[in-house]
Amino acid sequence: AIDIYQGKCVRLNQGEFSQSKTYFENPVDAAKQWFDQGAQWLHLVDLDGALQGKPVNVKAIEAIMTTVDLPVEIGGGIRTQETAEIFLTLGAGRIVLGSIMQEDPDLVQILFAKYPDRIALGIDAKEGKLAIRGWQEQTDLDALSLPTGAKLAYDLGKNPVVLFTNDWSADYFAKTNERVPLSSLPVQTARE
Repeated sequence: AIDIYQGKCVRLNQGEFSQSKTYFENPVDAAKQWFDQGAQWLHLVDLDGALQGKPVNVKAIEAIMTTVDLPVEIGGGIRTQETAEIFLTLGAGRIVLGSIMQEDPDLVQILFAKYPDRIALGIDAKEGKLAIRGWQEQTDLDALSLPTGAKLAYDLGKNPVVLFTNDWSADYFAKTNERVPLSSLPVQTARE
């Protein structure tokens, strides 16, 4: 994963922007490193976009896509059809939808219908609850209860769901395996 915040490749500590650590000043250098290490896909997140609800780091994402020959999935701030289509037109293999699962499930359904193989869903789990808007808002919804958009993906049975969590305990993963039917829904887990 390459998380881009203020133009740099960072990692957040448990979804907290005030506790970010910079790994690369230029996110392209991170992409080159992943490429050299044999990555099959790059997961790119526009963290500024997630906060602002619109794409911010498009130039950095374009630079990565033109520098390394790997398919990418892009998330962060994709809350309109226009934004989704900007990234898909740039050549993203798929886009990751997060906040709009709760905020605009009708748009999620439209995007699934129009781009059935190019949509993934991102579920941010903070202390077991669904977090949205770049981890800044924590809902009362159980992150593993399959929010509206994730339920749609489950019904379709082929779109990946990427689960990001700040709880990496064995108990949390046991709950994940128990409550999300992993055999019929492609779930990827990743550290936030």
